[in-house]
Amino acid sequence: MVLASIGLVVSATPSQATMDLRAVFKKVSPAIVEIRTISVDQVAISLETDEFVEHRGLGSGVLIDREGLILTASHVVQSADKVVVVFNDGRIVTAIVVSSAPQGDVALLKLEEKIDLPEPIVQADSDLVEVGLPVVVVGAPYGLSHSLSAGYISGRHLIDSMSFGSAKIDVFQTDAAINVGNSGGPLLNLDGELIGIVSHIKTLSGGFEGIGFAVTSNQVKSLLEKTDFWSGIEGRLVDGRIAELLNVPQKAGLLVRKVSANSPGAEMGLRPSSVPVSFDGEEYLIGGDIILKIGDIEVTGDKSFDEKVRAYIHGSCKGTHRLEIVFLRGGKIMSAVVEI
Repeated sequence: MVLASIGLVVSATPSQATMDLRAVFKKVSPAIVEIRTISVDQVAISLETDEFVEHRGLGSGVLIDREGLILTASHVVQSADKVVVVFNDGRIVTAIVVSSAPQGDVALLKLEEKIDLPEPIVQADSDLVEVGLPVVVVGAPYGLSHSLSAGYISGRHLIDSMSFGSAKIDVFQTDAAINVGNSGGPLLNLDGELIGIVSHIKTLSGGFEGIGFAVTSNQVKSLLEKTDFWSGIEGRLVDGRIAELLNVPQKAGLLVRKVSANSPGAEMGLRPSSVPVSFDGEEYLIGGDIILKIGDIEVTGDKSFDEKVRAYIHGSCKGTHRLEIVFLRGGKIMSAVVEI
């Protein structure tokens, strides 16, 4: 599923006459959604017994076409067992993840039900955005659906991948207030055009301190054009001493933390982690499978890994429509295959 194929409207140049905040909100609000997720986490309560705990998540998203495609943040939906979209008129529709790029924290959802949809948000050319541009964020901070905050573009940065490997990710820095529940919502100019997808904040207190980040709209498009696969796996790179302690038979592995129900990861029978441990001041969940290879690509943790995997999926896998995963479980190397 590539964005180029869905008729996404792009504005090449900014308008001379911009709207005030009331007009912006009125224009865009119908196409901005609250995203609610449910996932069941496996947690060890003893060495012999695991407990299953239901976790409810919250995020935001933005409708980008008339076919029911919605952009959001990958971390909101990557390992969710159920995704529900809530429109500003109260309609509630389930959705599925059709594409996800965790390295850039962006994902694409599709509504499972055909409904009358509002006018989608138009995407602006984020390369034309300059520091100092007034912007707004609309989303569901702490569940306060369709809340607006305003500010400016404070900076533009290339930051490290938000998973591991991959090239740098292009983001806007903004002082428009961003809190829990805003993730995945739109960063908009005063013409009501999409210039970024809200990702995360930089904070010492745990709350908003005036430094938030949104993946630029052009970066979002680039990432999702090259990623039409959702694994449903939330993983963590393990290397060095921790890899040795977990008996990983190579330089690094991808420790499976969570697996979404009805995802390719679940279809392959991959097991999530459930045992919390602390090592070198960092918290880990262990006990799950450790992925060693994705297709022909060995997990190394270097910056080219994500690119190699995407190239493999779009190349070799397209011919066979089969993806093989090699993983470590209980000291044994095993493999599983999924149709893609």
